[in-house]
Amino acid sequence: MGKLFKTLFILVVVLVILVVAAVILIPLVVDPNDYKDEIAAQVKQNTGRELQIGGNIGLSVFPWLGLELNDLRLSNAPGFGERPFAAVEHAEVRAKLLPLLSKRLEVDTVRVEGLALYLAKAEDGRSNWDDLAGSGAEASGEAAPAKRAEAAEVGTTQALGALAVGGVEIENAQVLWDDRSTGQRYEVRDIALKTGSLSPGKPVDLELSLAVDSAQPALQARLDLEGTLETDANMQQLRIEPLKLRLRELAAEGVTGEVDLRANLNADLAVQRYFLQGIELVADLKGQSLPGEALRSELGADLEADLAAGSFAIEGLKVTSGDLRLSGALQGSHIETSPRIDGNLSLAEFNLRQWLIAMGLSVPETADPNALSRLSANLQLRSAEDGIGAENIVMQLDETRLQGTVRVLQPQDPKFRFDLQVDRIDLDRYLPVAADQPQATQAQAAAAPPPAAPPVPMLPVDTLRSLDLEGIFKVGHLIVQGLRMEGIELDLRAKDGKLTIDDRVASLYQGNLNGSLGLNVTGEAPRLSAKQRLAKIQAGPLLQDLTGKDTLTGTGQFNLDVTARGQTPEQLKQSLNGKLDLGFYEGAVKGVNLAQMIREAKARYSGEPIPRSTEPNQTDFSELTASGVIANGVLTSNDLLAKSPYLRVSGEGTVDLVAEGLDYTVTPVIVSTEKGQGGEGLEELKGIPVPVRVTGSFSDPSYGIDWKTVV
Repeated sequence: MGKLFKTLFILVVVLVILVVAAVILIPLVVDPNDYKDEIAAQVKQNTGRELQIGGNIGLSVFPWLGLELNDLRLSNAPGFGERPFAAVEHAEVRAKLLPLLSKRLEVDTVRVEGLALYLAKAEDGRSNWDDLAGSGAEASGEAAPAKRAEAAEVGTTQALGALAVGGVEIENAQVLWDDRSTGQRYEVRDIALKTGSLSPGKPVDLELSLAVDSAQPALQARLDLEGTLETDANMQQLRIEPLKLRLRELAAEGVTGEVDLRANLNADLAVQRYFLQGIELVADLKGQSLPGEALRSELGADLEADLAAGSFAIEGLKVTSGDLRLSGALQGSHIETSPRIDGNLSLAEFNLRQWLIAMGLSVPETADPNALSRLSANLQLRSAEDGIGAENIVMQLDETRLQGTVRVLQPQDPKFRFDLQVDRIDLDRYLPVAADQPQATQAQAAAAPPPAAPPVPMLPVDTLRSLDLEGIFKVGHLIVQGLRMEGIELDLRAKDGKLTIDDRVASLYQGNLNGSLGLNVTGEAPRLSAKQRLAKIQAGPLLQDLTGKDTLTGTGQFNLDVTARGQTPEQLKQSLNGKLDLGFYEGAVKGVNLAQMIREAKARYSGEPIPRSTEPNQTDFSELTASGVIANGVLTSNDLLAKSPYLRVSGEGTVDLVAEGLDYTVTPVIVSTEKGQGGEGLEELKGIPVPVRVTGSFSDPSYGIDWKTVV
């Protein structure tokens, strides 16, 4: 036994001496720098790339088996320039020697400094890493992909089960992506990654920071990420709790600011399923392109994504911005092939006017200062193979309630379909108050007018040419420009640059309205057309509400058929052509008493005292009809006819719609002095035409009798 122990002791001593000798002698005898050319030759033979090793190669054996590399450069693929595909200023990795004897790999912190990676794609779709992808393996008769994957998985599992890494430290790294086929170019620089000890199944802290620069789209930002990472032994299940991500120094399309994200990330890499739970995202942005030049919003949700199935689900969605509160849930499927999105969204009631003020946004000028004080909405998103739509829409704005459905078919070439109903709305509440026009001074009137600004087109021609729209819009009760109407129905259709609106109003001042409007933008100048028919309208209340003046009473009807061309109001009026006819019955023209006007003029002509009248300042009629033709904005009407028990009135002349001027002659004839309004005192003029010239402007007409014709 003594000899045995002595022999074993000698063997151990010899082994220790040999190990120590190897540790001392190997670095002295073996210089890895002597093999630079051979290493470069092997890389050239296997990849076709040039490898340059500009710095020293360091080698250590005990207690760490380590390798240190400096100034490495791997050439680019042919056709991608002289810039290296990859470069490293310094890298070092080492593992404990003795654990390797028991098939355990214990690696110290892996350090990489100055990594530069250049990824590019040519205009023909080739990338500068295609030749490194090992695509020739299958052609060389290697194992089938499934068997290779299975073997790799088993080998990885066995190796990773005994793997421990002290950490990873990457400093001053950069990655450049240059896609010449699309013009996209991204640069990720100042990359710094630091982790704690890496061991499967054990949590590890990690920190990542980088800067992003992009030319198209224009984007600059710095990103900071930190969290605690935990994986299983196979590196297929990973978890980061909590995940903290911050975008700072963000600058994109004139917008600057910061975005903070907090969540818990769980991922199953084997089946490509990802979960982000407890998402808290806060965006604080500024920029002239933002409403109010500033925006702060918060988002909360739980997100589940299945990349293998191409689906996602967002639950507990909450978006807040000041008093605005949006909530809901969304589900998506077939994202990569034919995307479908379903869900529901709800906007809680809030004061829109106060929110606009708080967000620094301009508040529309409204006649009612209490308008825009209540807004809420609910809707359901539904998608199908042919498009996506919003169903069961319920929106409340102040006292107005809107309901209906909107669909977008073929989103790549959108076709809009809708069916919407509004219960009641007073549009005058939301229109600005008409400002009084100041009276011009004599000096201002005499001065030369300022040069006219170029006309601003009213119609978005390009948009209308591509618009494909069809739908029905109904309003139960409407007030606009003082007019009141009920039972409005608009049937809209637009396609191939042609827009048609069929309009129907069931109740309009005890009458009704039917007609159509057309717009054609297929040519150089837009062409408008209008056909409208009013029937059984009470003219008095209508004109009172529309103009604020009580100028005409009676039951009337009105037919209009006109066309026009142009992009501005002036062009439309100058090109207005068509015809119209009207008729009013059992009414009166207020503000003009033709009988009293004739009596006063007769008295002046005869030198008699001007008679006083106790009659209303109006001209009664049992029937008033007229028709006219419009040519280039000028209405010509030569068949005006008004009848009353004592009077017959004819008329002819023109109305200039462009200059808003009148040149019309109304010719009354006394037919009876015994009955009717104001026939007394006009016996001498019975049967004699008395022309009354109407001239001036629409807003301030003047009247005068043509006594020369009478005499």
